[in-house]
Amino acid sequence: MTSHTGRTTPRWLLALIAVLVAVPLTVLVAGPASAHTKLVSSNPAQGTALATAPQQIVLTFNEVPTSVTSVRAQDTNGPLVALGDPVQNGATVTVSWPQDQAPGLFRLVYVLVSDDGDSVEGDLLFSYAAAGSGSSAGTGSSSPAVTTAAVGTSSTMWRAWLVGVGLVVVAALGVLLASRRRHRADVDLRAGEKRPSESSVV
Repeated sequence: MTSHTGRTTPRWLLALIAVLVAVPLTVLVAGPASAHTKLVSSNPAQGTALATAPQQIVLTFNEVPTSVTSVRAQDTNGPLVALGDPVQNGATVTVSWPQDQAPGLFRLVYVLVSDDGDSVEGDLLFSYAAAGSGSSAGTGSSSPAVTTAAVGTSSTMWRAWLVGVGLVVVAALGVLLASRRRHRADVDLRAGEKRPSESSVV
């Protein structure tokens, strides 16, 4: 005769195994789906205030884009900036900056095609106080800076995975405790049913 515990244990155990398998798979599948080409560094860095105009803008991505659709820049107070053609070298895209461009706050917008075929757009803000003097984009504050968006992708995936595993462990302990309590209750119930029959025999 199969006991109550024998019938219920495989069910919750299979459910636990299914959840343990599903959580990592969900994280791993969701990760690559959202992992498009991202900007990891730039020169000038995001939000940099330069002393003079940069000679060029350098954008470095986390992977090699399939192609660069466009790179445009505009003074936040007005007209577009006449940029040179973007040059792609692996995961790096470089575009020359006009040295006679008047000082101001500029927004550079890039559009490229990710390796999965999706269009990716991003922007870069920087400013300078004087026209170019032949110097490069680097004065103290303009050194390339890693953007938090790209670095955060993998760490977010791992945090999500750890949270998922933690929830699964808690759920498993809850199911195990509930199963043991039900088993003890069944044992006590069967023991209580046997006592009257034993006393009647005596």
